[in-house]
Formats: sequence, structure tokens, C-alpha cells
Amino acid sequence: MKYRNYVIKRLILLIPMLFGISFITWYLSDIAGDPLAPYVSPNQLPLPEELEAELRERYGLNRPWPVRYMEYMLNLLSGDWGNSYALGNRGIPVMSLLQTAFPASIELGLTAMVIALIVGVPAGIYTARTKRPKLKTFVNGVSITGMAIPSFLLAIIVQYLIVQLFLGLGRTFHDSYIMNWAPYHYRYNIWQLAYPRRILFGLLPTTGFLLIDSLLAPDLVLFIDGFFHLITPALIIAVSQILIITRITRNAMVEVLKEDYILLAKAKGLPERIIIYRHALKNAAIQVTTIVSLVLANLLSGVIFVEVVFSWPGLGMFMLAGVKSLDMPTINGFVVFSTLLYVFINLAVDILYGLIDPRIRT
Repeated sequence: MKYRNYVIKRLILLIPMLFGISFITWYLSDIAGDPLAPYVSPNQLPLPEELEAELRERYGLNRPWPVRYMEYMLNLLSGDWGNSYALGNRGIPVMSLLQTAFPASIELGLTAMVIALIVGVPAGIYTARTKRPKLKTFVNGVSITGMAIPSFLLAIIVQYLIVQLFLGLGRTFHDSYIMNWAPYHYRYNIWQLAYPRRILFGLLPTTGFLLIDSLLAPDLVLFIDGFFHLITPALIIAVSQILIITRITRNAMVEVLKEDYILLAKAKGLPERIIIYRHALKNAAIQVTTIVSLVLANLLSGVIFVEVVFSWPGLGMFMLAGVKSLDMPTINGFVVFSTLLYVFINLAVDILYGLIDPRIRT
């Protein structure tokens, strides 16, 4: 009962938090530019004074700010997040653009997160168990150095190496088309392949996830090409996350392995595998889950920069288009959406704590 009340309380606290975030976002955008800009195309500016006055009256922009803010909130709740004119979008609804960009970013971010967990947790367990002091020093040094390297810098270096590799292959085999297959740009080879036609023509539902849609089509060539385009930026994003997860897992396991119940389990003669994975890791899971939640929430910033380098059509390119064009509905949509994502990830992790450790539920 107490745990259920805690969950309900957290859900209720989200309401004032989201109102506060939305107000700050709206107010900053309102004072940063002309509120009339979202309602007209940039090609129509500047407007004649009579037309400008008419439009401000039509859209209620001459009303007091509390009234305009409530209208903004009602539009948000109804799904009307404004129209985007960023880089020639020509009044496309922001919500539609978010629905297109979000699956691409999630596909990239979750792939990086899975890679980080698969590598980071076992690496942390191994370094906690090892008796080699030089290995521990090496891991700590690599972790600090790796976390200091920005993801976008690593992305630029890797992209340059990929381009040079495929250029060299093209010259070796005297085939200029080899460069088109280099996985350095977009989600797939747009020069040779196309998104599954059965999905584009409405014969299959689309999920927005390229790998899933290519399997539904089915289109094995597109799936393989999409996988190679995905794995490169995902590995770049995962590098720093692997180092963070390894370091935190190691520290948590070192502390847990000193506990009395671990010594008792060893005295009973239990196999080391059972001691590590059934007893120690289970009790270290709270700290690991905490850092994983922070990594997952902060993946958004790392994904944005890597997306820009690789021209990945996700939230990063969506945000970049809005900033370049000073398109406030696009920028507002990104800020509100990313904030909602961050808040709900933290809420889900708080709820997960109670499922991992029954003591928290009391």
C-alpha cells in the first residue's frame, strides 16, 4: 500500500513540474522572438503594418500573456505544438516531425545503451574480482581518459577513417560506386536503396524503426545496410557510457563483496559464479540502475551531436534545423519533448527501485 501511494504521489508531482517547465519554455521563446513568426512563412516577412495588426488580432497575440500561455498549454495538451518552417518545412506540424525523428533517435540511443550494458557490466564485475592492481589502474586511467573525449570529436575521427577506407577500396577496385555504400551518412544508402515500398504505400504499418520495418517488408539488403549504418554511431555513443558503467559497477561490486553475507556464502562453499551473480550483483543493482538511468537520460545530448556529424535524421537534426532558422515552435517542441522524456525516465527508474529491492517498498 505504501509503495502504491508513493507511485501515485510521484505521478501527481509531475503535474506542477510539467507546468513549470512548459511556462519557462514558452516565456523564453516569447521574449526571444516575435510571437507572430510561427504563424507566417519567413518568405512573407516583413509584413505590412495593416496585415500585421490583423494577424495579431486574429491569433490573439495582443492579449495579456496569462491568456496566451493558457492557450499555449491547451494547444500542447491537444497535440497542436505549432508548425515548423525550419529549413523549408513549409508549415509542417511540429508533432509530425517529432514522430518522424524520435524513432530514429531511440533506435540509435537504445542500441548504444544495450552495447554499453553488455560490455560495461561484465567488465565492471571482472575488474572488481581481479587481484591485479596494474589492471585496475589501467581501467581507471582508460575510464577517465575516455570520458574526457567528446562524442562528437570521436565521431568526426571515425567518420574520416570510414571515408578514407571506402575511398581507398574504390580506387583499388576502380569502382566509384563503392563510396556510396560507406556507412558514414544517414540511416541507410539513400543512393541505392529506398525505405520499404510496401510501408510507404500503406500496405504495412510503419514503426519508424528502420531495422524492424525492413524485416516486416521484408528487405534483407536494407536491413543489413541499415545495421551497418546504425552500428557505427551507436558504438561511438556507447564508448563513454561503457566506461561510466564499468567504473560504477566495479565500485559497487567492491563494496558489496566486503559484506558479511558474501563472506558467509564463501564459507558455505558456494560456487563463485552463484556468489557473484545471484548475491553480489543483485545487491549492487541499485547503484548500477541509478547510473544507467542517468546515462539513458543523458544519452539525448550525446546522440544529438553524433546525429549531426552522421546526418542521422533524428532529434539532433530536428533541433539543428530549428536553431539555424530560429524557428521557435521547432525549438520549443524539442525542449518540451526532451524534458518529458527525461522526467518519465527518472520516474520509471524510481518505480523500478521498488521492484529490485523489496525493502524500498516499505
